[in-house]
Amino acid sequence: ITLAAATKPKLVADPGTAGVITLNCNTSNYFTITTTANITGIIFTNATLGQRILVRITNGESDTIGFATAGGAATVHFPGGTEPVLTVSGGIDVYGFLCTTASSAFDGFIVGQDIKA
Repeated sequence: ITLAAATKPKLVADPGTAGVITLNCNTSNYFTITTTANITGIIFTNATLGQRILVRITNGESDTIGFATAGGAATVHFPGGTEPVLTVSGGIDVYGFLCTTASSAFDGFIVGQDIKA
């Protein structure tokens, strides 16, 4: 299948690569991040109910990642209530998120981990 240029998804590189980062879901549904230090939280803004978001993370060092799993502006619920662990240095992980309640709650799931570039 070939997509016309106008329908190809827009991939947005997030400007933040450490600490708490904000992903503006009004600009894209697809984000790519290469860590430079630990990510302590990801906040989704401007998401709409039912919106699906993919985040591709390359671990630049031996970094970790945390999601907003309790309270706050955007809470992410993972199966079993446990956040995934970021693949070690150089690993690529892809996570999916489904906005479940007007940009304040998301179901999170692992699409793939330790994907080879």
